[in-house]
Amino acid sequence: MMHEPAEPKTWRANAIDRFCLVVFLASLSGAYLPFSELRAQDIETSQPLRAERDINARDIIVNRGYTEDQLTAAVRGSSEYSARIARDLGITESAVTNFFRILGREKVAPDRLLEKLAEIAERHVEQIARLRALDPDDPATRTLLEDATRAIEEGRLTDADLILERAEETELAAARAARSLARQADRAAEKRLLTAAEARAERGGIASQQLDFLRAAEHFEEAADIAKEASPEQATSYALEQAGALYRHGLEKGHNQSLRRAVTIYRGALQERTRDRVPLNWAMTQNNLGNALQTLGERETGTERLEQAVDAYNAALEEYSRNRVPLNWAMTQNNLGNALQTLGEREAGTERLEQAVDAYNAALEEYSRNRVPLDWAAAQNNLGNALQTLGEREAGTERLEQAVDAYNAALEERTRDRVPLDWAAAQNDLGNALQTLGERETGTERLEQAVDAYNAALEEYSRNRVPLNWAMTQNNLGNALQTLGEREAGTERLEQAVDAYNAALEEYSRNRVPLDWAAAQNNLGNALQTLGERETGTERLEQAVDAYNAALEEHTRDRVPLDWAMVQNNLGNALQTLGEREAGTERLEQAVDAYNAALEEYSRNRVPLHWALSQNNLGNALQTLGEREAGTERLEQAVDAYNAALEEHTRDQAPYQWAQTQENLAIAFVSLFRKANEHSRLRSALDAVDGALEVYREAQSAYDLGTAGRLRAEIVEAMGGTDD
Repeated sequence: MMHEPAEPKTWRANAIDRFCLVVFLASLSGAYLPFSELRAQDIETSQPLRAERDINARDIIVNRGYTEDQLTAAVRGSSEYSARIARDLGITESAVTNFFRILGREKVAPDRLLEKLAEIAERHVEQIARLRALDPDDPATRTLLEDATRAIEEGRLTDADLILERAEETELAAARAARSLARQADRAAEKRLLTAAEARAERGGIASQQLDFLRAAEHFEEAADIAKEASPEQATSYALEQAGALYRHGLEKGHNQSLRRAVTIYRGALQERTRDRVPLNWAMTQNNLGNALQTLGERETGTERLEQAVDAYNAALEEYSRNRVPLNWAMTQNNLGNALQTLGEREAGTERLEQAVDAYNAALEEYSRNRVPLDWAAAQNNLGNALQTLGEREAGTERLEQAVDAYNAALEERTRDRVPLDWAAAQNDLGNALQTLGERETGTERLEQAVDAYNAALEEYSRNRVPLNWAMTQNNLGNALQTLGEREAGTERLEQAVDAYNAALEEYSRNRVPLDWAAAQNNLGNALQTLGERETGTERLEQAVDAYNAALEEHTRDRVPLDWAMVQNNLGNALQTLGEREAGTERLEQAVDAYNAALEEYSRNRVPLHWALSQNNLGNALQTLGEREAGTERLEQAVDAYNAALEEHTRDQAPYQWAQTQENLAIAFVSLFRKANEHSRLRSALDAVDGALEVYREAQSAYDLGTAGRLRAEIVEAMGGTDD
């Protein structure tokens, strides 16, 4: 911590002492003191120095009984009375003689001579006392004051006035010089403080260069503290750099407290750098505040921070107009899109997501590739994210294909050598789009490409460097591996998926990022469930149920309705598989309840593919229940559920899901044949399974070909050994 040098304080004290002396000398001599020469803040409020009176001149003169005639004679030049009065007052006779000379010159009336003589004598005594009480530092001034005192004592008031004028001028000149030196010292001190602050800030720059953003924030904070006395404006600039460093630390290290501190600093700066005073700086601070709020909002369960981020970006756009600052306008449009997209991911509708697409497209109107290639790439990548989320909720693949195009465009500028972390982000996002497309297609090419993209991202997204991004990519890699594992006969990919999810959960703690923790728990449940379906025991299935229930602790219906519905659907799957292996129907009934709960949010209009998925799964649970009951009601309900699913799970739009539903429908028809002995059901079953096998052959899905092949053989056998 730098301390203000002591020397300027000494100069300030001397200047004030001299000022008081100059004021006093002016009061003695009648000279005019030019206050404009001195700083108003250095003027003390105390009264000029006055000595206590040793002699009450008025009382002495009155008590001696001097008559009016005697005083008149003295005025006329009689020395007899002057000498007596001088002895009585203890002053020089020449001074008293001068008193009477003044009375005569002023033509004081005889009846007032006594009063005026007493007044003059009293002032004379007081003045001498005051002069003797002065103790100036300057020897020359001390000599002048001594000379002035003697002149007054001797009644040479004109000489005393001239001497005091010289003393006044001497002290005034000295005071001005002292004040000038004090100002110079103040300026020198301020300059040194600002230089010291800049040096400390540069240490923050070094720490930032070393990616130690927390240490950088500490340096910027100290720089602001050093600069605040010399330049509050510069101190605010350093505080904003501190907030920026805290934001980077919170963003990359997952430290939410750093983000909260950044929010506090940005809001404080907005009180200093107001919109009226510095509109563009105010807008930049609003934008940065939005960034910190958005990052916090992504990690928290509610939407309050995200709504605040949207407000901050919109505030920034009030000053960041396209005509005035086109690139800043585009930057803020891009950031606004990010906040809207995150909100849209948590809401059932698509309005926010469509607004996000509009914001990104607006940004790209100014973010041209030739002009700002990296900013163009960032907006392309973000546009891909919004399109991908929309594509996940639509039956077709157009939005998903557009998302892939946007990511590939971004990667043309976001190269690994140039911007390694941004390259990793684009690789991760590309993997997400490829994975979603792969889930809807029969082959595994897109899924293999997704795995490659995630592994590429992890080459730069290391756990030490960016722990939350590493965890995110591990989670996404698990999703792709799990989907591949579902289509393969072995369990290697599924085991790899479990490992990836568990790795993600090492950084995705519930306290730190509750929604991400819940998402990873849900995904872990999916992998465990698929493994459990292929094993004879129920341990993995019970673990899956535990994982889903954990996810539902954070994925509540009020907070994230679509995610809640997703977990309900998945929980139903695990309960259904457990129910198939148990003698009773309790688990199967619970599965039906879970699917129906999911369908309360998974409406056909809102998320048609998810609706179809839950309808298919509901059919599975109803079918298993129907096989255990005497009647056919549950089986008929299962057929209805499968047919409902096929209204959205079409062969053109989602061939793999269509094939799975066709296979499930075939199983339901076989069960109905066994209960009602209706041979027409077998023909329907054969048609359904043959359709599924066509898709599985195209996809070369060994596991599915095996299960569907065995089902077809069973149907043919029931038909008498022929498929005619």
